[in-house]
Amino acid sequence: MIETFLYKVGITIKQLLELIDNYLSDSEKLQLFSYPVYIRMSSYLKADILMLISDSELLLSALLSEDIITGIKSWDLIRIIEKLEDSEKLALLNQPNWFNEHNIDNYSISNLINKMKNPMKYAVLSNKELVINTLHLETSLIVNLVASLDDEDQKKSLIELYEFSEWVLSTILETFSDKGKLDFLNENPKLNKSCKISIIKTFSLSYLLDFINNHAHSASIIPFEITMDLEPELQIQLVSQLDSLTLTENEKKEIVVTLKPYVKEKLNTSNLPINIANALNIKTTEYGRNIILDLNTDLETYQGLDHLISVNPTRFDIDERAKFIQLCIICPDLTVRSTIDSAQDNSDTK
Repeated sequence: MIETFLYKVGITIKQLLELIDNYLSDSEKLQLFSYPVYIRMSSYLKADILMLISDSELLLSALLSEDIITGIKSWDLIRIIEKLEDSEKLALLNQPNWFNEHNIDNYSISNLINKMKNPMKYAVLSNKELVINTLHLETSLIVNLVASLDDEDQKKSLIELYEFSEWVLSTILETFSDKGKLDFLNENPKLNKSCKISIIKTFSLSYLLDFINNHAHSASIIPFEITMDLEPELQIQLVSQLDSLTLTENEKKEIVVTLKPYVKEKLNTSNLPINIANALNIKTTEYGRNIILDLNTDLETYQGLDHLISVNPTRFDIDERAKFIQLCIICPDLTVRSTIDSAQDNSDTK
């Protein structure tokens, strides 16, 4: 092998590469691979020599020549491809089965596309036939590539082109500006509630307050469904602006009750109305959606919190049933569960 020969004559690989780079043109560098000794080189050394070629079109021709790249490992091929100009990368991407034949996985292909400049990246993604049927990229990789684009109109056109399911849309929409997110929600009123909420939760505070005040009810979303899963710091900021929300007292209580436990402990309650402050003491289940009922407390505490009460009364004793009947009068719209769907009943009452 050439490495052994270099050792014998006292030349290092680094020195060889410097000689090739300094004294040979790009075409002459490529011609080296017509000599058997260069063909038999190790993968990394062949790749290092090819990396010395500055002409992107010439480098692409080398990648398309099996005589030259035979024996080069996939990871070495990737670093050569990364040196190509975007136009040559696109030409290579359009070669049927080339990446598969050279054992380059889909994640690496996606990474190569992601490093392209925005216009060329959009051009690649706009070719659905190429992305799906030639490159065989999975939906998750396509979604991440679309999300990485700078232009929101381009993202919208690709959302329409690929007809992404609502379950993955939020990954793309989270990268929109607040205005872009709101516009998308208004343009797509039939999105399911979970998808809408996942987008709304990424709003800045000002847009969040505006949405709760002006859009939540028309979108059939209860305000606490938005606020309960916000990041702690945003929950704290929102409670500080509670007076600016044009909600009923009960809706504000629902927001406070479903705050994260950490947030409840950290809040300064001195500026909160007493009924709202008292609601902080009401405990909820792990994910905050249901109140853990205490039938021994003043049941009036739960007034207006019907949406957060879901209970199976079949295991109550006589005294508990009597109190439960009182609770039903106070909260007529609470949810009564059957034994069949109350697997977590023991964690919802005490």
